[in-house]
Amino acid sequence: MNSFFSRSLSELLAMIRRGDVSPTELAAHCIRQIDRRDRGRAGLNSVCELNPHVFAEARRLEDRLAAGRGTGMRPGPLFGLPILIKDNIGTAAPLHTTAGSLALKQHQPPDAAIVHRLRDCGAIILGKTNMTELANYMSPKMPGGYSSAGGQVVYPYDRTRDPWGSSTGSAVAVAAGFCAAAIGTDTSNSIIAAALRLGVAGLRPALGLWPQEGIVPITKTLDTAGPLARSVSDLRLIDQAVRGLNESRPDSRLSLSDLRIAVNIWQPDGRQPTPLAVSLPERLRQAGCSIREINWPASAALRIIMKFEFKANLNAYLRQTGAPVPSLADLIDYNQTHAAAALRYGQSQLLEAEHDVSGTGREPEYRDALAEISRQQALARDLLHDVDLCLMAAPNNVAHLCGLPSVALPGGADHDGLPDGLFFCGLDQDRLLAATALIEPLLPPPPPLPLAETR
Repeated sequence: MNSFFSRSLSELLAMIRRGDVSPTELAAHCIRQIDRRDRGRAGLNSVCELNPHVFAEARRLEDRLAAGRGTGMRPGPLFGLPILIKDNIGTAAPLHTTAGSLALKQHQPPDAAIVHRLRDCGAIILGKTNMTELANYMSPKMPGGYSSAGGQVVYPYDRTRDPWGSSTGSAVAVAAGFCAAAIGTDTSNSIIAAALRLGVAGLRPALGLWPQEGIVPITKTLDTAGPLARSVSDLRLIDQAVRGLNESRPDSRLSLSDLRIAVNIWQPDGRQPTPLAVSLPERLRQAGCSIREINWPASAALRIIMKFEFKANLNAYLRQTGAPVPSLADLIDYNQTHAAAALRYGQSQLLEAEHDVSGTGREPEYRDALAEISRQQALARDLLHDVDLCLMAAPNNVAHLCGLPSVALPGGADHDGLPDGLFFCGLDQDRLLAATALIEPLLPPPPPLPLAETR
């Protein structure tokens, strides 16, 4: 890990405010790292586009900081931090927003609402990250991190393995030290899975706490943006900045021995929990935590909602932003016309959404799936009302279906020597972040990232 990003974001912000490092120096450092380790045939391919105005933006921030010294002016809570943005989140020209699709290669919508907030907080938009095409809603054959526009994001721990997605480039960029933090999106574990695969921390915010406007959608019912960073404290700082919260929250006074934890023991297909999922609850008991087991199965409703909302949501976005292709039908036609480049893994999910779904929302299967959200939310309140957080002992999308916040915590290595970790959910986002910050020191660090110079 390079020297700048071995520090917490709070420490880095203090350095910027003292003048120990400038936003320009930080941005230049990131670009050097990307040029050395992300570019070329041997690179990681996590970053698809750099902001050509990044140094001008950094200098404007420096001028503001200098002008404000001695006046009591407080810099924004993310002042000078270089942040990368997943390529399905709108960023104004000269940057593009492709969602990994060749058909959207020249798409330049205005800033998404979340990008507006980041800029207002003083963040520098460093550039865009590669992702699984259309947030992994194109073909079930498509590997994580692949897109026709950006190519394949490389898994740095083993170049032969799937790096998982769809916020793949954001997770790789954070792990490799290419940015202070990155923003991804999550419909069904896209932030959580990518974070765990790369040994970084990730937050899928509670639905509605982060704005959705200006993001290439799958489903407005389930989509959200969220941060990837190196620690829970960094996630928390970004989350509080985006939400406009005071940096000192009451739940920060929790202690480890106070924690009440549910452990969801449900496992898919009879698989056994990972050693980390087995060992951590016992360590938490020894630390004084209250532990109880629950059985909360996954739900098929989330995938059904994605299927029935995708067409209408995408069509509305394409029209409203003046995209090069104005509808899903036109996107499909473009891909078929440019099949050699655009359809390496096919587009079966796009075809299904266009031809098998009315887009009216009247299908009984869809209405049943929406009703399942209310049932699962009631179940979540019943299961979790007396705990601070829930450890999900296996991959499970049910918390996302309910719109609950989730946190991915890295934790050591699995039996193959690859990053391992756990994810937690809860009814209250601030309490969840405070609780996972207490648990984080109990977990072993992820294995060191093998990074090589590529040029």
